[in-house]
Amino acid sequence: MCHPDESVPQRADLPQHGRVLHLPEKLCELRDSECLILPLRITYYYLTFPTNIPVLTNIFRMGPSHTVLGDDIEVALIAGNEGGFFKAERTPTGGVLSVARLIDKPQDFQLDLELRLRRYGTVSIYLAKVLVFVTQEKPRVPYNPYQE
Repeated sequence: MCHPDESVPQRADLPQHGRVLHLPEKLCELRDSECLILPLRITYYYLTFPTNIPVLTNIFRMGPSHTVLGDDIEVALIAGNEGGFFKAERTPTGGVLSVARLIDKPQDFQLDLELRLRRYGTVSIYLAKVLVFVTQEKPRVPYNPYQE
């Protein structure tokens, strides 16, 4: 059975990054295999960028606050990437989510990015639910000082 740790704050409003929801830390009994495979933390992020953002642009990074020699980190997009517009790659300190295919029209995505951290023989799972809103790119008009 999972027991939430009530001392962990439930919500943090960050206007510059949207709303981030932190679920309570879990405390599992060692025999509860269902609880042990649940994510340790699920966090929501909102990202907005224009259409035609260059392919290979990194849009999100995820990783532990500090790394320890011997850490084994895996990252994977586990949901929401049916169109193949994004890819997840491992970096030395975590993982990065980037654009894999040109997005030429406005659309919304609900991506689940999972990070598995194996440290000292224990696996911890972190899940980032990344809500991506692609808006219509505004046409670029060159600056003309005579129009002011």
